[in-house]
Amino acid sequence: MTSARRSTRQSHPGWTERRPIPGVAYHGFVVHPRQPGPVTLAIAHRAGKKIILDLCRDGLTVADAANLLEAYSIALDLANRG
Repeated sequence: MTSARRSTRQSHPGWTERRPIPGVAYHGFVVHPRQPGPVTLAIAHRAGKKIILDLCRDGLTVADAANLLEAYSIALDLANRG
């Protein structure tokens, strides 16, 4: 279990991801591998002074990541190509 999932379960037992909420501004972060392959995606939002991790998935295709970004109304993501 990833630390993100563990943290989410501590605050909301049984939850591993949060569904998008209309009106909330989400931010997406994608980590691309050096060679073509699966990507890792995290989606979060700010709630006051806290940053809430809503979703963290790895092993995604670019198309899967794009679909998730669209579901959270994120038009542009920040990427680490490292």
